[in-house]
Amino acid sequence: MPAPRMFEEAHARYQINYRHQESEYPDFHAEPLLPHQFSRNGPGLAVADANNDNRDDFYVGAPSGQAGEIFFQQPDGTFRPQKLRLITNPKKIWEPCSLMPTRMAT
Repeated sequence: MPAPRMFEEAHARYQINYRHQESEYPDFHAEPLLPHQFSRNGPGLAVADANNDNRDDFYVGAPSGQAGEIFFQQPDGTFRPQKLRLITNPKKIWEPCSLMPTRMAT
């Protein structure tokens, strides 16, 4: 008997059209003793109700030099993407995901 599927393709069902592109930054050139390239770990992801409409929205981080993207859940369950503005001043750079509240499992 085959095991039940734990995951399913959901991009069409929820109208999520997103493809992450890693930066071409060579970690090993700057730090040759790294065990692996930390810049290749993929994007950060955070889930929260970012616009206070009682629906889960999600944020996808981006590699250096690119802006992240937030997806707002619509009443029909689909998601509307919104690109975030890229902040280029190093003194003002912050990670939006760190400001999203997290849920505690009970």
